[in-house]
Parts: sequence; C-alpha cells; structure tokens
Amino acid sequence: MKVLLIKDNLTQAAKEFCLEYEKFNLTLIQKISDGILPIYAICEEEKILGLFTLSKFGQIHLLFSIDSDEVINVAATFILKQKIKLFSIAGPASSIDSMKKILFAQKAPSHEQEYFLLQATPFINQQAENKQAESSDKNQQIRKCCIDDLDSLLPLQAAYEKEEVIFNGREVNLLYTKSTLKKAIEAGQVFAIFSEGKILSKMNISAQGENHILFGGVFTPKEYRRHGFAGSLINFIVNSQGQNGKKSVLFVKTDNLPALRLYASCGFAQFGNYKICYF
Repeated sequence: MKVLLIKDNLTQAAKEFCLEYEKFNLTLIQKISDGILPIYAICEEEKILGLFTLSKFGQIHLLFSIDSDEVINVAATFILKQKIKLFSIAGPASSIDSMKKILFAQKAPSHEQEYFLLQATPFINQQAENKQAESSDKNQQIRKCCIDDLDSLLPLQAAYEKEEVIFNGREVNLLYTKSTLKKAIEAGQVFAIFSEGKILSKMNISAQGENHILFGGVFTPKEYRRHGFAGSLINFIVNSQGQNGKKSVLFVKTDNLPALRLYASCGFAQFGNYKICYF
C-alpha cells in the first residue's frame, strides 16, 4: 500500500472513486475539480482506497473507502513526513477520529465540531415545496444573487459565520468574508429570497460533484425567522437542482436542533457523520 500524487488529469480509477463516494465529502471533490491543490491517492496495487488533499496552510480534506488501520497509518505517516504545520482536518467522522490519534498524539485539537450528513429525499421535498408554494407571498422572489446584492448580503454572511463557523471567541474577518462572498456571487453560487428590497433568507451552493451538490450558509435574520422563508429557499434549490439530475446534501452541527428540524421538514435524512478538527 502506498501514497501516489495524481498529476494533471485524474486517472480513470480516481474518477470512479470520486463518483462512488462524492456525497461523503463534496468539499474534497470540489477541490479536486478545481485542480488547485495536489491530490494524493492511497493505492493498493491498482485499487484506490482513499483520496486526500494537503494545502501549504495545513488544511487536510480526506475521503477513505475503508477505515482500516493500514490505510490510516499510511496516510498519516505520509502527512507527517511533509513537516507542514497542520491547521485543520476534515472528512467523514470515523476517518477523522482514527487519523487524529496518529497525527496529534502529543497535542489535542483546539476545537472539534461534529456534523450530521443529510440528503434530501426528492419526493418528500416536492410535497414540502408544494405546501410552501400554497402559502407563499406573491411579493417574495427567490433568485440567484448578483454583485449588486453584495452589500446587502454581507451582514447576513457575517452573522452566519459568527453563529455557525467562528469559535473560541474569534472575530469575523469582514474583509475576507466580503472577498469570499464576492467570489461566490460571481460564480453564481448564492441565492436568496427577497421581499420589497429586503433579504429574508440566503444560502450558498458550496460544492458540486457529478451527481450531488453541497449547500450551506443558510441564514435568516432573527426578525424573519419562523415564517418558512428558509424552507421555501431550500426547497426551491433542492428541486431546481433535482431537475438538473443532482441530489442535494449538506452537513449540519449535531447540536443545532432548530436547523435539524428545518431540514427534516424539507425532506432531508441523515446518511453519515462528518467532523472537522482544528489545531
């Protein structure tokens, strides 16, 4: 068993691996598709047992088909030999738990966050969308955001990051947040529900694979919550993507009960666990 750097175009075996397991780590699949980071494959003869990326900033995204001790040891040993100061490691929870025991034997993570992986059930979601449509306000509009919406979206994105992303008392970096939000808008990845010039709820498409999309960044200002706006937006995206042949998945904090209730009402069901460890 060995680690190989996959250069240029993905091998056919790597493409098949991505296709089979993409919904378990669409963030990794998107990074592979972007072609910016080096891609490493854990191989046994001609078979690929896992893929991972390792950035120069110490961010690891991984996806293994099996969590055997040998696969974990081979990947961890390779990463340690790179002598890069690690910042974070993200992927399916079982793989992360095994990897961190080796990578951080002498230092515990500064923060760990557990998530449920959820996938929409199209039939149930269609029923939910129909129910939402019956009671929707004709003055409301769901659309893809444009660059003119940037300043209106920024407070919502910053509030989302403060509630759901930032930890240990850290502050939101508004310049960085605005820059990444601008790029997402320009890429056509941000959607919102509008009414009389106000944004009632917003969300992002974070990553895409061959058969799935990952969305996140769902945020509704407190004054507009409990009115079904987020549900209407989610159902719109899920079903419009479904018409393009793509299933919607997301990960949500295991202790975020309001979000879990929202996604359940939109037809989402758990299919796995995801974890991010920060160091």
